[in-house]
Amino acid sequence: MNSMKLIVKIMGLVSEQEKSREYNPNVFNTYCLGCPQSEIDRIAIKLQNAGYIEGLMTTEDIDNADNSVLWAYSRPAVTIKGIEYMETNNAFNKVKSNLKSAAQAGVNAAANALLNRFLME
Repeated sequence: MNSMKLIVKIMGLVSEQEKSREYNPNVFNTYCLGCPQSEIDRIAIKLQNAGYIEGLMTTEDIDNADNSVLWAYSRPAVTIKGIEYMETNNAFNKVKSNLKSAAQAGVNAAANALLNRFLME
C-alpha cells in the first residue's frame, strides 16, 4: 500500500475515534487497513515521532523486540501539529478525497447489488 494512503487512513481513524470518544484498537489491523501489521505499526510510530499523533504505547523498551505498537494499551490522539498537517497538506487532502470517492463507489456498488437482488426475488 502507498505510504500516504496509510498515513491518511491511520490519522483519519485516530481523528474519528477521538470525535466519537470511543477507542477501538481493532481497526488498526491488517484486515481493516489492507496491509501488513508491521507496516501499520511502522507508519504509526513515524507519525508519533514526527509529532502528528501521540498516545501510542510501543515495544521500544522491551529487550530485543521489534518496535511495534501495543494498540490495546494505546490511546492515540491527533496533535495540533497533526491537525494542521491534515488541513494544509495538499497530498494528504488529495489522497483523502480519492479514498472518500473510492469508498462511496464501493457503497454505491453494494447498494445496487442489494437492490438488484431484492428486485429479482
